[in-house]
Amino acid sequence: MRDEGERVLESIDVNDAYSLSDLVVIRHSASLLDSQARTSALTRLFADRASHDGPRLGGALGAEKTWQAIHALSEAEGTDAIALEVLLEEVAKNHEGEQADEYTYARLLGLWRVAAWEDSKVRSRVAELSTQIDTSKSVELKRAIELAADRLAAPAIGKEEDLNLQAVARYVDRAMLHSEEIPDDVVPRIESLLRAQLAATRKDAHEGRFSGGGLKEAELAVALMFVTSSADLWSEVLNFVLDPAVQRDDKTAALTRMASRASDLPEVITETLRQRSSDLLDGGPEFMGSAIRPYPAGVRLLAMIGGLGVGAPLSLVAELMAKGTPSSRHEAGVTLVALAHRGERSEWFESTCLWLTYEADAYVRSLAGQALAITDASWNRTGRDERLAALLQEDGTLVPLRVLAGLEDASEALPQTLRDIAMSLVASHMSTEVRQAARAVLGRPNAYENLLKREPTGRGARRTAREVIRRATRTIRGWLR
Repeated sequence: MRDEGERVLESIDVNDAYSLSDLVVIRHSASLLDSQARTSALTRLFADRASHDGPRLGGALGAEKTWQAIHALSEAEGTDAIALEVLLEEVAKNHEGEQADEYTYARLLGLWRVAAWEDSKVRSRVAELSTQIDTSKSVELKRAIELAADRLAAPAIGKEEDLNLQAVARYVDRAMLHSEEIPDDVVPRIESLLRAQLAATRKDAHEGRFSGGGLKEAELAVALMFVTSSADLWSEVLNFVLDPAVQRDDKTAALTRMASRASDLPEVITETLRQRSSDLLDGGPEFMGSAIRPYPAGVRLLAMIGGLGVGAPLSLVAELMAKGTPSSRHEAGVTLVALAHRGERSEWFESTCLWLTYEADAYVRSLAGQALAITDASWNRTGRDERLAALLQEDGTLVPLRVLAGLEDASEALPQTLRDIAMSLVASHMSTEVRQAARAVLGRPNAYENLLKREPTGRGARRTAREVIRRATRTIRGWLR
């Protein structure tokens, strides 16, 4: 993929033109390219978006593919806030012109991570745009800008009808990410809304009406109770997730969040879940796809709260694997990782993880490798370390990243053989993500930058790249004006 990305960039330089497929290649190879190549590509794409004279791809599709490539390149380079600022300037200039496509711009704005929106210049541009865009002409774009504004400040709840699930989600997100307390006078109103939504969804389910997508009220209720002690919706949530008529799509996110914070669940809740284990394992209907039994989210929650007998979690994992479908095997892998985090260390568990690292499916292999990396494999240390070493050196990024994540979560010291491989990954792996993950495992960020044989070669190169893009941005702003 890196070679293909470099080939495309060379072709653009020679032919002074590129296609939609070229932009797709650039987007997917962005993290594999070196800093100089990313910076050069960003400068070129920025200029072509700002100029009508270059080989710029017109129309909504051309804009979307170009900005997707810019997003990937800038995120890999650490300059995504600058790219977002330029996108917002394009939105300000074009949102009412012939080239405007509110749906395209709305989708593009959703690509950027929260940290980029926190940039001071981005904040300023969002504040300006939120008052400039005419709602009657650009409804979707207006919503996207308002959502961005809401990310930067807690939503202002005025009239009763202003409170909705989106507002609740933003309150909860900011409480979790920024430790901002939800106002005492707002919590009861949120509880009332969620209680009504839970009851409405259950009523619809019993009458055979289901829907997919959107925010899940059960997950929001669980998250709310984890961020504020004044909320109490456990009774409603419990009745919801144990209701056999409610579809799994409405339950899974809530059960997953409960499993991740199992030690924080009230004892009366965990005891009820243990007593109703059969209902959790059944899971209810699945409107959006095939219903895997046992219900994977139920298996994981019960395993985390000790609601299954000795050996039962692994028997259920074996049952999921025996189903033979890709989705069931993927769920088995996810369950192994959850069990490893819980502290499962039996010989049977470790041998199962080792066995599944030889799966043909790379996703299952990566999950099994992650679970194996978390364990200490006291019964077969040599075999475990040799297998992890091989997984770390697999082609691609999926398997190495998962194994590195497991090693980072492991409680024991990193064996020397794996430390040597991690240092090698920092020095030579083509993926920025893998190099960063390997540094995290070694526990010394930036300590091994001098091992890199190609650009970037440390913070100085990163600063240089940022300065190049900032200069290009100033030039582009001149064109936009």
